[in-house]
Amino acid sequence: MIEDFVLGELFRGPGGLSLGAKGANVKETTISHGWASDYHRDTCNTFIKNIRPTEPDTVYHKDISKLDIESLSKINAFAHGFPCNDFSLVGKPKRI
Repeated sequence: MIEDFVLGELFRGPGGLSLGAKGANVKETTISHGWASDYHRDTCNTFIKNIRPTEPDTVYHKDISKLDIESLSKINAFAHGFPCNDFSLVGKPKRI
């Protein structure tokens, strides 16, 4: 029996983890894309091109605080990246 893990992803960046999951050769297991989200439009466009060219509507360009998690398709695997510190808007910058 082949088990399919449907993957939901937050803070996805251009899709490096997804590309690795997509190319993984694991016996009796597949990993498929459910949905992904990132804050930056160019990053989402790269993710769509590399990972979901036929289903761009499963990649959400949104602020995580405005993403309605409950409305997303069901998943049984979850991955996330850490927001890139160089681009994060969290916290107030300190000037010396």
